[in-house]
Amino acid sequence: MKLDARALARALGGDASGNKVKAPGPGHSAHDRSLSIKLDPMAPGGFVVDSFAKDDPLRCKDYVREKAGLPKWEPERRANRAGARTLAEYVYLDEKGQPSRKVVRKEGKDFPQYRWTASGWQAGVKGLPVYPYRLPDMLAAVHDAVFICEGEKDVDRLAGLGFVATTNPGGAGNWNADLNQWFAGKTCFVLEDNDEAGRKRCQTIARELHPVVDSVRIVTFRDLPKGGDVSDWLDAEPSRSGGFVDFARRFPLWTPETTEEPPQEAAPPRFRATPFTWTDPAAIPPREWLYGRHLIRKFVSVTVAPGGVGKSSLLIAEALALTTGKPLVGQWVGSPLRVWLWNLEDPRDELQRRIQAACQHYGLSAADIGDRLFIDTGREQELCVAVTTRNGAQIVRPAIDNLTAELTANAIDVLIVDPFISSHQVAENDNPAMDMVAKEWGRVADRTRSAIELVHHTRKLSGDVEVTAESSRGAKALTDAARDTRVLNRMTSEEGDKAGVENHRLYFRAYSDKANLSPPADKSNWFKLENVELANGDHVGVVTQWQWPDPLAGVTGADFDKVAAVIRGCRWRENVQASAWVGRAVAEALELNVENRADKNKILALLSVWRAAGSLVVVDGEDEKRMVRKFVEVREDP
Repeated sequence: MKLDARALARALGGDASGNKVKAPGPGHSAHDRSLSIKLDPMAPGGFVVDSFAKDDPLRCKDYVREKAGLPKWEPERRANRAGARTLAEYVYLDEKGQPSRKVVRKEGKDFPQYRWTASGWQAGVKGLPVYPYRLPDMLAAVHDAVFICEGEKDVDRLAGLGFVATTNPGGAGNWNADLNQWFAGKTCFVLEDNDEAGRKRCQTIARELHPVVDSVRIVTFRDLPKGGDVSDWLDAEPSRSGGFVDFARRFPLWTPETTEEPPQEAAPPRFRATPFTWTDPAAIPPREWLYGRHLIRKFVSVTVAPGGVGKSSLLIAEALALTTGKPLVGQWVGSPLRVWLWNLEDPRDELQRRIQAACQHYGLSAADIGDRLFIDTGREQELCVAVTTRNGAQIVRPAIDNLTAELTANAIDVLIVDPFISSHQVAENDNPAMDMVAKEWGRVADRTRSAIELVHHTRKLSGDVEVTAESSRGAKALTDAARDTRVLNRMTSEEGDKAGVENHRLYFRAYSDKANLSPPADKSNWFKLENVELANGDHVGVVTQWQWPDPLAGVTGADFDKVAAVIRGCRWRENVQASAWVGRAVAEALELNVENRADKNKILALLSVWRAAGSLVVVDGEDEKRMVRKFVEVREDP
């Protein structure tokens, strides 16, 4: 009897989707959907059951048959190979493209194998050399990426989409070490079927291939039902094939130390309250600041910036300052440190271009840097520390363990991750998930005794809106967890007028908007992008320290005396719109032009400073029309 998903759903009081049904399990309420049924003509009885409530599978199967009005299930005898219908044939070729073996898929999940002889196909493959499926495709590929599936059906599906894919004959538990030689130097992605056998198979293959391949990743599909594979994943959303390579590369590199995550059902640890112990303050280790009051050992700091300000160039200048021990952009640094800059967006040649331009501008040599600087790019090594599964956000434990081991092995003092958004696959607006990720970064910093800088983008802002910690994208959990949050703002057009600069877009400032371990700064640190031409003809922007112009620079006491003499000689108004504005007196005395924007801004700044110092005072008085106005006078000592 042929089963129909919709009819079965009605009989069970559940819901149908494609060839799958979710329904109440035996003895559960009508609202329950813990029983999953997948119609499969190749399965015993025509369907497979899976109980999320962990009900007995045989009881569930009998329950489904009873509700559907089907006869009681009895195990079928193994189909006779001669009479079983052939569903598919898969021919394995050797490295010369000649037939070697054939795997035949028959009804009842029977897979007899045959060897090729001069007289045709013969049953039995004992002693036959083992080759990967579709080996000639692997050898002819122009790239080294290979997807290793569990079955030939999935391989043909991926090959039809343009991917290089393969598998081994004999099923999940039959990987042969003779296959390893064909994968030497390859970038391998082992695709996991979502069941225990699939997980064990992937670990076995990864362990076998790791010594000979360039890299190996295990790609999982944990959001699928039990037994789901890559074909099921593609069936659920066919458009996924366009981003399949990027999806696969987000999984961490497999290493021999890689282990499965501990069971989620494990009992929580018992907590104990720890009594306070009085400690002499002199015996408490001081905080280990590594860069100004922004980076501190064993903590996470965050930089928030909009696009195009110059944050990546600033990070390169700061990385060089840390590795050389030189305050290149004005911040305090101690002795030279070991720095790992991991840019997850730009290619290596662009990073090399910017670093060499900065070295050229600051006069740094290879000897100044030594072996203390480490540079990586997401184009070559991706970083993903957390993913979203059907069970919610989860830390990618192998990636964290690998990262921790690398930081420790290389004695890294500072890790810079730019940008943070590219280091995880968690919804940005999910506060609990982002809090989990932020705290995991904190644990990495603590375990490795490093300072970690996470660079975060702002949400979309309009005009010259001031960037603050609140402007960061997504949930606040990241900036809340950081020990210091630094924000970058481009100089506004108005600020450019006040500073008297020609192109205000070349300037930006930084200040701490949240300093948990030091007093907040009341002033901004200003930077300027200077153009540097490399020997190859490229022009690169390099971040340099820049000081906001001091209005008193070059102004002496004698200059004020000149201004005071002019002011005493006439009545000068406070109002800048007045023809007798006091600024004109300053311009006359110091030979400045009030029509010049830079000169006018300097005059305004000087008046502000002299008024604040009490050298000039504002008084009320009558003008020629006997109207009360505000006038500026020189303060006369009694």
